[in-house]
Amino acid sequence: MRRAAGAAALALLLSSCVPNDGVISTGGTGGSGQPPMDAGSSGGTTVTGSGGSGTGGAVAATGGAGTGGNNGTGGGNTGGANSSGGSGTGGVSTGTGGASAGTGGVSTGTGGRGTGGSGTGGRGGGTVAATGGAGTGGRAGTGGISGAAGAGSTAVCPAAALVCEDFEDGMAQGWSALAGGMTIDTQHASSGTNAVLLNIPAGGRGGFISRKGAPLFPLVNKTMWGRVMVWFDVVADGHTDIVRGQAASGGNPAYNVAEQHGDYMMNYYNGSAATDCWARPKAPQPTKVALGKWMCWEWKFDAGTNNMQFFVDGALNRAVNMTGDGCLSGNGVWVAPPDFGMVSVGAYIAEVGGAMKMWFDDIAVGTAERIGCPAP
Repeated sequence: MRRAAGAAALALLLSSCVPNDGVISTGGTGGSGQPPMDAGSSGGTTVTGSGGSGTGGAVAATGGAGTGGNNGTGGGNTGGANSSGGSGTGGVSTGTGGASAGTGGVSTGTGGRGTGGSGTGGRGGGTVAATGGAGTGGRAGTGGISGAAGAGSTAVCPAAALVCEDFEDGMAQGWSALAGGMTIDTQHASSGTNAVLLNIPAGGRGGFISRKGAPLFPLVNKTMWGRVMVWFDVVADGHTDIVRGQAASGGNPAYNVAEQHGDYMMNYYNGSAATDCWARPKAPQPTKVALGKWMCWEWKFDAGTNNMQFFVDGALNRAVNMTGDGCLSGNGVWVAPPDFGMVSVGAYIAEVGGAMKMWFDDIAVGTAERIGCPAP
């Protein structure tokens, strides 16, 4: 979205604001409270294995005047994962009249039990717990490693996400090719080790990766819920769209989650000054895009109600119910396409100017309910 003072400036801004192939996203339900966060998947599964048994001590000698049997030494096995402990075997000793009976030491090892931490949808399950065997003379089994804590709100790929991408395979399968300036990079990652770096030089435009078709589209009830993790090192001094929704055929109208001059912004564009519109958050919600940290950006686009919602780190940042704060000419209705059929993520600089450097990761998009943010 651009600002203009006078007709000449307005014409210039309109020529560069949003490309003809801009993507449209569906808006959220207007005014209503947000649906509950997705419950996510359960934490890691606990499995208990039996540790190997130690070798029993030598059996006590009985009978004649010979020397009694020596005490057996316990086996040195540690409790293994998912292993069954064998029974201890008594040592054999002959002789008569032993004065003392040898007895194998009895020791039962109990392994630690690994479980996923509290919270819904934890990705990491607990490592298998080991339980030491009960053989005579055996050493205690070594405990299993505790599982990692579950996600605080949702997993990286919760059940509600029909499309999920964390870039850990080094690709973005099912999405369009990486745009210019995009590389899969390891400097910052919201989860795992990979994220997409988008490094746009001054004067550049950047671009998106886009997705359409099954299993996400066609949408249920014309509603799209989505989430992307974003990290900004440098934001362009202008209007940059980060998430865009549009019809499957592309073009206008388009719903955009964006920034302008470092401020959070929602944008609507349908090819004219009267349909180049914006909405910004109001205090006490954050108004400035944070730099040098991961943020969770969520959106809801609803073509049935011409409604759009934008969440930052789990909190509603701004909603638009048909109309926003203004347009370059007047303040018209943000009329969505008949249905959304494409979603795009990246950074498209509508007002060409300074450089842009950002990473994005952990895209999740669905249609039935709010996706939610993954655990930090």
